[in-house]
Amino acid sequence: MVEASVLAAPSAHLADNSRKAIWAAAIGNLLEWYDFGVYAYLAGLIATKFFPNSDPTASLLAAFAAYGVGFLARPLGGIVIGRLGDTKGRKTALVLPQGGCGSAPPSPFQFNLISSCVREGPCSFGSTDAPRS
Repeated sequence: MVEASVLAAPSAHLADNSRKAIWAAAIGNLLEWYDFGVYAYLAGLIATKFFPNSDPTASLLAAFAAYGVGFLARPLGGIVIGRLGDTKGRKTALVLPQGGCGSAPPSPFQFNLISSCVREGPCSFGSTDAPRS
């Protein structure tokens, strides 16, 4: 009886780890689709703030083109990072995207560095009191 419980314990531990991994993947996928949904919902606002608004249709198309790049990058990143994870290990595959995107959430200072077409000049970062054109 003691041997049976010792043999049963590793499979229970593996099932628990698999369940945690599935939940973690599901939550990550949910957050990613939430991000895509928020961008799609705010595409009109993004088009007016970050793309030239001389032609509103062109601005909206540019905003949706940037949205489409995300859909193309997702499977390509999965192929590249998945292959890296298979050859170099899971840790390397998880650290590389975090290092590329930055693992800390953006600060208000970083939002000030984002240049929009409403501000003066293409690299007009700094104060939020910049004169509007």
